[in-house]
Amino acid sequence: QDKAKLLIEYGADINYMNSNNISAAIESLINNRLDIAEFIIVERHADVTKPFYFQDLINDSVIDYSDPHYAVELLLDLTYDLKSKEYQNKSAIIDEFLKQGINYQSYKDSLDNRILYRIKKLYPNDWKEYLRLY
Repeated sequence: QDKAKLLIEYGADINYMNSNNISAAIESLINNRLDIAEFIIVERHADVTKPFYFQDLINDSVIDYSDPHYAVELLLDLTYDLKSKEYQNKSAIIDEFLKQGINYQSYKDSLDNRILYRIKKLYPNDWKEYLRLY
């Protein structure tokens, strides 16, 4: 996090995107670095509204622009204990998403089965309560 802060303090563009439209905010969510994501998204208000893209599954030298992804999808995939620091980071990021017009809660209605399975496995007795707070 110190390197990210240092780069930003010295003028690095927090909204810079590579050829896949992946910014530092997206990269931090992909790599499960909620401490950095919170700094970039919440404290510095990096834009999380633009789509990003992955390489084509068959030819990884080609970017698949036909399949856009969004930061909220990455955030939905991150499940933490509700008492953890990471969950606190995630909650702050969710609040910033809302300020940028992205309602995280509305995306929960179409939750990927893989994520729902993980939640049920981690919290077999109270997964519905976890899901409500998640």
